[in-house]
Amino acid sequence: MIIKYLCLILVAGWSVVRAFSQSDTLPEKNLDPAEIRASANRAVQGPEDTRGAAIMVARKAEIINVRLLQADLSANLSRQLFSRTPGVQHWENDGSGIQTGIAVRGLSPNRSWEFNVRQNGTDISPDVFGYPEAYYTPPAEAIDRIEMVRGASALQWGPQFGGLLNYIIRKGAADKKIEVESRQTLGAFGLFNTFTAAGGTIGKVNYYTWFHYRRADGWRDNSAYHIRTGYAALDYHLSARTTIGMCITLSGYTSQQPGGLTDAQFTDDARMSVRSRNWFSAPWNLINLSLAHVWSETSQLQVRVFGGVSERNSVGFLSAPTTPDAVLPGAESFANRQVDRDHYKSLGTEVRWLKHYRLAGAAVVSASGIRAYGCETLRNQQGTGTGASGFDLAVNGAYARALQFGTYNFALFNEQCLKPNDRLAYTFGMRLENITSTIDGRVAPNNGVLTRQAQRRQLLLFSAGMSYKPGAGGLELYANISEAFRPVTYAEITPSATTDVVDPALRDASGYTAESGIRGWIGRRLYTDGTVFLLDYRNRTGVLVQNGVNFRTNVGDSRSAGVEWYSEYNLGKWENENQLRRLQLFASLSWMNATYTSWDNPAAPLTGNRVENAPWYNHRVGLVASVNRLSLNAQVGFTGMAFSDAGNTLEPTANGQAGPIPAYHVADLSLLWKLSERCSLQSGINNLTDHRYFTRRAGGYPGPGLLPGMGRSWFFTAAFKL
Repeated sequence: MIIKYLCLILVAGWSVVRAFSQSDTLPEKNLDPAEIRASANRAVQGPEDTRGAAIMVARKAEIINVRLLQADLSANLSRQLFSRTPGVQHWENDGSGIQTGIAVRGLSPNRSWEFNVRQNGTDISPDVFGYPEAYYTPPAEAIDRIEMVRGASALQWGPQFGGLLNYIIRKGAADKKIEVESRQTLGAFGLFNTFTAAGGTIGKVNYYTWFHYRRADGWRDNSAYHIRTGYAALDYHLSARTTIGMCITLSGYTSQQPGGLTDAQFTDDARMSVRSRNWFSAPWNLINLSLAHVWSETSQLQVRVFGGVSERNSVGFLSAPTTPDAVLPGAESFANRQVDRDHYKSLGTEVRWLKHYRLAGAAVVSASGIRAYGCETLRNQQGTGTGASGFDLAVNGAYARALQFGTYNFALFNEQCLKPNDRLAYTFGMRLENITSTIDGRVAPNNGVLTRQAQRRQLLLFSAGMSYKPGAGGLELYANISEAFRPVTYAEITPSATTDVVDPALRDASGYTAESGIRGWIGRRLYTDGTVFLLDYRNRTGVLVQNGVNFRTNVGDSRSAGVEWYSEYNLGKWENENQLRRLQLFASLSWMNATYTSWDNPAAPLTGNRVENAPWYNHRVGLVASVNRLSLNAQVGFTGMAFSDAGNTLEPTANGQAGPIPAYHVADLSLLWKLSERCSLQSGINNLTDHRYFTRRAGGYPGPGLLPGMGRSWFFTAAFKL
C-alpha cells in the first residue's frame, strides 16, 4: 500500500513540475460548421475532451440538453428526461417527480444512490458514503443540462459504481440586465405547477433566481403532495480571468404516502390505497461557494466550498398492506403512528486544477484535485406519534432509538491524458480515498449509550483508457477500465424507517467497470453511440426473503455484461431562425445479462440467479416531427421482466414485497406550439394507453408492497419570456 501512495504522490508532483515548466499553448480544435450546427440542435451530446477542470476523454459520457427534449418538464419524469440515454433503468414510485431513482448496468435505482449525484458540481446527498440517498431533485424547468458519466468516473468524482450524475442549473442572460421567464402548468388529478425565474447581467454580475411550486391530489388515493423550491445564484467577474460565485437552494415538500399493494390488490384496482395516515417530508437546504481562476491559456483552477442542512421525516403505520391500520379497542380513533426523523449537516470543499503541457512532443492534459468532506447524521427512530391522520411529527416520550453518525472523507486524485497526435489519446489516473465513519448513541430504550466506535479505510483506485479517431469524419473509438468501491457504514447498517432487516455484518463492496464503444457522426444525418460493458461487483449487498421479510446482506458477487446503443437520424431543412422543418427518429436500446457469479451462503447456492432490478432489455424509441412552429414528440418505452430479490422469487409473497416485476411498456405524446420566440404552448398525454405496471417492490418506505406506476394523465403548459 505504501508503494501505491508513493506512486500517486510522484505522479501528482511530476504533473505540477511539468505544468509550470511548459509554455502556455492551447491545442487547436477545428470543427466543421455542419457539425457545430447539428450538435447545437441535439438533445443529447457526446463529451468534449475537457469540461471545466475535468478530463472527459475515453469514457462513456452524455450531456443532456433538457430544453431540447420537449419533455413534460412539470412532472420531472425520468423516463422522458433520460429517454435518449441508453441503459438507464428507473423507478416510478409516484407521479410527483420529487425524487429521481435511476440506475445503470444492473445497479440499484434506489434514489440514484449508486451515482455521485450533484447540482452545479457539488453534492446533493447529505453523505455520499453513509447515507447517499438524494431526497431532492431540482425541477426540470430550472435545469440547463444533465451530465452523466458512467463507470470510469471513479478518479475525478468518487468511487461510485454508477458514476456521476450532475444537474447544471441555468445562468442568467448574458446580454440583458433582466429577463423574466414564467411557466404555468395545469394537469390531471389536480396538478398545478408554476415556475418563475429572473436573471441577467448587470456590469460584472450575472444573477439567476427562481421559485418553483407544484401540487396535486395524485393518481392513487392518499397520494397528495406539494413542493416548494427557491434558488438564487450570483457570479461576480473580478477580472477577465477570475470569477467568484454563490448559489443557495431552499427546498421543502410534504407528500402523503399511499403505501404498497399486494399483487391481488394491484390486479383488482391499482389506484387503491390501504394507508391514509402515512406522510413524508424532507426539507433540503444547500449552499455552494465557488472560485474559478484562469492562470493562463493552458491552466485553470476551480475551488468549491459547499454544505447543507437537511432533514428526512416520516410518520405513519408501516406494516405490510395485508395488515389493516390499527384501531384502538372500543374506540373510534386510530392507534398511534410511528415517527422517524433524520437531521443532516454537511460541509466540504473540492479544489481542482487542469493544466495543458507538452511531454516529448506529445500534448498532455493533467487534472488534479483534493476533496475534504464531513457529514453528521442525527437519527431518531421508532418514536410514538399521535393517532391523528394528518402530517404530525409530535412524539410521546423519547425515541426508542437515538443515534449519531459521522462520515469524514479526504481524497486526492490525478489523471493524465497523453495525446501523441490528433487521433490517439491515452488516459491514466489514480484516486486515494481516506474514509472514516463513526457511531454513538443508543439502539434501544433500555440500552446504555454506545461507546463511540469508528471505522477507517484507506484505498487507492486506478483507471486507464484510450481514445482513437480514425479519420476526419467525426467517429471515435474508446475503451476504459476503472476500479470502484462502496463502503458499508454504520448509517447503512441501521437504516431509516423500514420493515427490512439488515445484516449487522455487512462488508464493503468493490469491483471494476470496463467498457468499449464507438460514437460520432456517420455522414451528416446519422449520429450513433454504442457501448459494450462489463461490471464486476464483489460483496454485493442484496435482498433475500426470509420468513416473509426482506433481509439485506452481502449475497455474493455479481457480473453485468451488455450493450448500450443510441442512434438518431435527422431529416431536416433550416429555412430561417423561425422556420424549421425536421423529422428526427431516435432509438435508445440496451440489452444486459446481470447474474450472480458466486454466493456467500452455501445452504442456498443460488449462483447463476439474475441480479434484482436488472431487466434483460430496456428500449425507448421515438420521433420528433417539426413543421414551422409546431412540433410533435412521441416516444414508447419497453422494459423487460426483472426480479425484486436476489433469490429470484417467482411466486409473489402474500405481502407483495417480493416477486417478479413483469415487463411493461409506456407511451408518451406531446405537442409544442411556438407562438413566437418568447411565447409557447405545450400539451401532452403521459402513459397514452393507460397501461397498468409497476417498477418496484419495497420492503419499507414508501411501501411496503409493490408500488404502481402512474396511469394516463394530461398536462397543458403556457410559457413566456419578457
